[in-house]
Amino acid sequence: FGVALPRLFEPQADLKSTFAEIHESVAFVFAGLVALHLLAVVWHVVVKRDGLLQRMKWGSRADH
Repeated sequence: FGVALPRLFEPQADLKSTFAEIHESVAFVFAGLVALHLLAVVWHVVVKRDGLLQRMKWGSRADH
């Protein structure tokens, strides 16, 4: 955007590596949660066949 932001503090290598590790760990946890949700969808569609996706479809009504 062409706007220079002020430095609030000087870069520190040890904090950079710490935050990089935290960032990587959170990314793996998030990816695991996404994978878990996808597996749950497959479970409901293939194994249980309970119409979960049809009930969640946009515009569907709960009283059908």
